[in-house]
Amino acid sequence: MKTLAIATVFALLLVNAFAKCMYNVLSSILINFVVNFQAELTPSAVVPTPSSSTSIGLAELDFFPSSDTLSVYLLHDVPDAFVIQILGPSTETQTGPIVFTFPSTASPASAIFTNISTDVQDQLKNNMLYIQIFSNSFPSGAIRGQIMSFTCPLLPCMY
Repeated sequence: MKTLAIATVFALLLVNAFAKCMYNVLSSILINFVVNFQAELTPSAVVPTPSSSTSIGLAELDFFPSSDTLSVYLLHDVPDAFVIQILGPSTETQTGPIVFTFPSTASPASAIFTNISTDVQDQLKNNMLYIQIFSNSFPSGAIRGQIMSFTCPLLPCMY
């Protein structure tokens, strides 16, 4: 009977160790597959002077480390947008140079940027990039939003 109990405990420990190992492997695969970011674009975030635009926007960004690719999906209601850009490095109170320009200003706007440099990856990871939409009515910027890391509620997101 004692041998059976020891064997059962050993089997449970082995199953537990296997489960932890599989969790670590799967987490590593999922974490390295895609890293999520988001940006809420508002007129009050435009720097140095907030705009009086009534527009808003929301962007979802997915970075794929295995291919150094950034995919962006952006919804906005800026009626006369003439350019959408990702800029940085900068904090929420600074401006920065152009990093990427979207191919279209229509909403929804989507873009895929490839061959993301390690500098830009670091800026993305450290929340040092932002999206800004420029319009004919607001040529200095209608709306802007800092790109922020998205917190996963179910998995430990690390980049």
